[in-house]
Amino acid sequence: MRISDDRYSRDRQRLDLALRFIHHEARTRTIRVWTGLTDDRIRKLYRSYVAVETTVNIARHRGKSPQQIAFFVRTPLMRQEASVLARVSDFRAQVLS
Repeated sequence: MRISDDRYSRDRQRLDLALRFIHHEARTRTIRVWTGLTDDRIRKLYRSYVAVETTVNIARHRGKSPQQIAFFVRTPLMRQEASVLARVSDFRAQVLS
């Protein structure tokens, strides 16, 4: 049994995506919604793969996600990234429905 087998590819992709979200300092709820992983599994991923890296200082943001639009449009770069993320989210919602 190899981890590269097709039957494990979906799980591997979810874990890889979760790790990418963690490196981007996404909140646990965001990671959970996008990957379908449990909160406990996300915390274990962080402890196993990220917390042990002493050269990387990744913050784990706590509390509710920002809800006001002003947070997302502070700079031109953030405006662009927010619009791309909104489009991806909209596309994802259309595909899943």
